[in-house]
Amino acid sequence: MQIETVQSKLGQASLAVQEVQALLAMQSPDLLVVAGSPAAHFSECATLLQRAFPDAAVIGCSSFGGILSEQGHCVSDSGDSLGVWALSDSAGSYGVGMQAYKQQEQALANQEPIEQATRNALEDALLSANRPGEQPALIWLHSSPGQEECILRTLEQEVGGAVPVIGGAAAPNPGGNALAIHGAGRSSSAGLALAVLFPSGRVGYSFHSGCAMAKSLGVVTKAQGREIFELDGRPALQVYQHAIGQPVQEAIEQQRWTQLPVGRVIGEHHNMPVFSLVLPVAVKEQSIEFLAELAEGESIYLMHGTEQSLRGRSQRVLEGAKQMTPEGRLGSTPAGALVVYCACCKQVVSSDLDEVRQSMSAVLGETTPFITLFTYGEQGPLLESKNIHGNLMIAALVFFAEGA
Repeated sequence: MQIETVQSKLGQASLAVQEVQALLAMQSPDLLVVAGSPAAHFSECATLLQRAFPDAAVIGCSSFGGILSEQGHCVSDSGDSLGVWALSDSAGSYGVGMQAYKQQEQALANQEPIEQATRNALEDALLSANRPGEQPALIWLHSSPGQEECILRTLEQEVGGAVPVIGGAAAPNPGGNALAIHGAGRSSSAGLALAVLFPSGRVGYSFHSGCAMAKSLGVVTKAQGREIFELDGRPALQVYQHAIGQPVQEAIEQQRWTQLPVGRVIGEHHNMPVFSLVLPVAVKEQSIEFLAELAEGESIYLMHGTEQSLRGRSQRVLEGAKQMTPEGRLGSTPAGALVVYCACCKQVVSSDLDEVRQSMSAVLGETTPFITLFTYGEQGPLLESKNIHGNLMIAALVFFAEGA
């Protein structure tokens, strides 16, 4: 197993891909994870890369304000970026499936089209890997925002809850709305792409937040999907607004992300609760719309984070992923890593991205290749829980070559 990362700030897609090809040492990668900004530039680059490496499984999504790798933060002054994480593993198997769906299907109460798209993408990915009907070691997922919970439920039905699903939703560039996913030579602003991984070496993973509980908000007593109407029988907006101490819409517009997250307990670690986080996105009369589902009967909490906790958590997540494997516990150097990092958290630590990079390299090794995508919602398994979708989260995969 061999892993490389290459990146380019060139704004013309053909030139950016040429630069990436010139920098890439491996001739025949088996898997390419591609990220970049803005969405149109990313899509064109990903399509050109698939043509340049027709035998590779190619997957990716648009990333908020560039990408971060062991080489540093990659984005031009005009907002252009391209990052490529390349893996060569002749003893493993890799495949990608992609399904686009109509924009209106993202808002349908009937989720059957999303479920079918997920099943089709999984089947295509397994066929592409020449492993039809088999259970992959893990799944790497990118989708347009809005239907992540449905996608995860469908994948659990198809492959079981023991297969970790790690990924993030596509994000637009700062100040824009356009976003894109890419898989198997096609790009779309609405859909999902997933890669099935059967690696020859071990892979550790970790997924969590950098926030702590501030206070209880109560029990969700009325909700529908991602919209909460009541907490303990009271208007949700009234309860939440009192807890944060300012109008919710104002706080959203001011991007006070470290003071806005809501947490739900999904398990315990050393007798301490472990939380999945969600963020508010809009106010509707007396209700609040979030970026992830909250169910009636769930107890939820106001969470709080700091710039310091967000800067340090990528290091903790990578260390946790390393410690999942015997190689990591013995101190072996990883072959490489893949990371998804919440775009809202990136905004909070934007002036300290080099410090974030250094902390990640301190765990992985100074020259170990990794790439970080900045996403609009993250997916992964928490503790022994099933795979979940959350906000303000970070997820990591750490790869070790066989015999490392």
